[in-house]
Amino acid sequence: VTSGKFDWSYNYLPDDQKTFVDRDKANNTYWFPPGGTIGLFLNLTKTPYQNVDFRKGISERLDRDTIAEKAVDGYEKGASQSGLILPNLQKWLDPSIPNSGNITQDTHQAMADFTRAGYQEKSGKLVDSSGSQVSMSIMVPSNYSDWIAAAKEVVNELGALGIKASLDTPTAAQYTSATQSGNYDVAFGGYGGTGDPYTDFNNTLNSSYAAPVGTATAFNFERFKDPAVDADLNTLAGATGKAQQQKAVYKLENVMYDQVPVVLMYYGGSWGLFSTKNFTGWPSAKDPYALPTSYNNEILEVVTHLQRAS
Repeated sequence: VTSGKFDWSYNYLPDDQKTFVDRDKANNTYWFPPGGTIGLFLNLTKTPYQNVDFRKGISERLDRDTIAEKAVDGYEKGASQSGLILPNLQKWLDPSIPNSGNITQDTHQAMADFTRAGYQEKSGKLVDSSGSQVSMSIMVPSNYSDWIAAAKEVVNELGALGIKASLDTPTAAQYTSATQSGNYDVAFGGYGGTGDPYTDFNNTLNSSYAAPVGTATAFNFERFKDPAVDADLNTLAGATGKAQQQKAVYKLENVMYDQVPVVLMYYGGSWGLFSTKNFTGWPSAKDPYALPTSYNNEILEVVTHLQRAS
């Protein structure tokens, strides 16, 4: 990629200005729009993750912008807990959700949440009613360098609160098997990014995907179950008018915000690297006609916009 052999590549490179653009300033360019959200998937079949106050405590403790900085050099920012990619889906945002769903790190509030969940700080450790320190294993694929950088920051931030967190870095294949079958404590994972609120919420919250632990599922890896939320999803699926759709989306946003089925941390970039040496017309911030993803249906959309460079 950096040697100029590709016209288009989908790659995250640290300091793209230096490692990519500066190698051919006349032709090399990039565009990194948010294409999804990186979140902490807490296994809701296990204690303490079943407790919504515990999940809120984790969410309140994390400094999302710092995690994003560690992961992707600040190219992307902390994500909204609403479940919407903002500002892309701003028109769907419930204005009653505080601060657009952006959670600012608040250790005091986190401790209040943990207290409600039955945990307290003792000698620098967060302990349960028996005095045992809270511990968790956070799983990240070994070759996802950006996720590992973010996970190390999460471990440090939770450790400062007295939680004994550790990293588990299996191969990508082992990671996929473990998350799909529900054999994990906490795992990094991608949320949303389809551009369609219904699909994003349905894939994450629909009880039909919450297979028993040991049985693989394609979605809802945290195994969230709530009949009322299933009903809300059905309402949205059948909504035909804009007002009806908006009302249904608002309800699902509030589920993400209030129940924290997944702790959403920062936006994952769509890492589009382009050369204009041979072709022009690549998607960009000025002309965002498609995501710069070179591995799905966006390819056809992009190539039909290209023109040979003069």
